[in-house]
Amino acid sequence: MDSFERLKAQGNSCYQQQDYAGALRWYDQCLEADATNPIAHSNRAMCLIKLNRSQEAQKACQAGLALLRTSPGIPNLERLHQKLEYRLQLAQQLLQGSEATRTVETRTIPIQTVEQLPQHLATL
Repeated sequence: MDSFERLKAQGNSCYQQQDYAGALRWYDQCLEADATNPIAHSNRAMCLIKLNRSQEAQKACQAGLALLRTSPGIPNLERLHQKLEYRLQLAQQLLQGSEATRTVETRTIPIQTVEQLPQHLATL
C-alpha cells in the first residue's frame, strides 16, 4: 500500500469514529503525498462539512472537480464526480444557511413597568 492509500485509510478510520478533525489531518497529509488526487479533496470536503467549515469545504470540492476535468483516467470517475457535486451543493446550502442566520436583525424592545393597568385595559 503506497503512502497515499495508507494515509487515506487512517483518515477513513478516524471518519468512521466521527473524529472529523483527526480525519481532516490525515486527508491533509494525503494532499501532501499526492496533491493531484481528487479523492483527498472529496474526503476533506466531507470532514469540513461535518466541522461546519462550509467555505473551506466548497473550495475543496471545487479543487477536486477541477482535478477531475484534467484527469479523465481516474477509477470510478463518475461516482467521484457525483460525490464532489453533492458535497459542493451541501457546502453551499450550509453556507447560505449560516449567512441567513447572521443577517437576522435583533432589536431591543423597551418594556415599561406600570403600577396599575390603564382603565381601558383593566376592563378587558
